[in-house]
Amino acid sequence: MRIGIITDANEARLDWARDQGFQSIGWNRFEISPACVSSGDWKTPAREFAESVKARGLRISTIGALYKNPLDPEQSDYARAVFLRAIEVAAFIGVNTVSGFPGAVIEFERHPKGNNLIYKPFENFLPQFLQFWEPIAQRAADVGVRLAFEHCPMAPFHLPVMSYN
Repeated sequence: MRIGIITDANEARLDWARDQGFQSIGWNRFEISPACVSSGDWKTPAREFAESVKARGLRISTIGALYKNPLDPEQSDYARAVFLRAIEVAAFIGVNTVSGFPGAVIEFERHPKGNNLIYKPFENFLPQFLQFWEPIAQRAADVGVRLAFEHCPMAPFHLPVMSYN
């Protein structure tokens, strides 16, 4: 087992991780990295970052693609593009896993007792979940990359209260 930290594509943090005895990193905040969707030439920065990691005796254990709500219709197109790019980068530099939040459809209904607002059950939205994730999972499988869903309790900063994770 390797013990690591999560960090963005930051050389100083790589030095710190190495100096503290860590052996791996999770490349987090991928969506704003030099290899992100808006980058024309993503291969050069991806290769350079992977080489920097390796030169320090570290390993990239996962690419943390996106930590927003990919099932929110206003975010879905962007989220799909980010995850597909992260999968492409992972395959290119030899990283086995791409991670992120699975997302949720946030809808409310009134509870029959008390008429208070409650979230509709996630199970109601499995068709939307599968519609978004199945093609991405297939692409990942095609290039030998796994998807990992990160379950984070979020915090009060990431509303709605029950989160989208």
